[in-house]
Amino acid sequence: MGSTLVAMHVVNERAIIADVGDSRAYLLRNGVLDALTIDHSLYAEMQASGMAPPRSEFGYRNVITRALGMGGMHEAEVSSVELREGDVLMTRQRPRS
Repeated sequence: MGSTLVAMHVVNERAIIADVGDSRAYLLRNGVLDALTIDHSLYAEMQASGMAPPRSEFGYRNVITRALGMGGMHEAEVSSVELREGDVLMTRQRPRS
């Protein structure tokens, strides 16, 4: 069993984002919502390699490849974004069934 994570630390005009799993971080700027993170999931990795079937036909799309607490050491993906006045940072955790 593992857990996903999105953490943000804002310093001056920069947000530093760390993520593991399929929880997501978004930036809302001037009415446009942009994803700041990419899922660590089997389906996302298949998409990146160009080998993903249509999402509706793939039965394992919620299988994550990185999580806190999974066996072995899984490093967080770390990125940053420069912030502007009026920007809104958001996160979304996927509900588990």
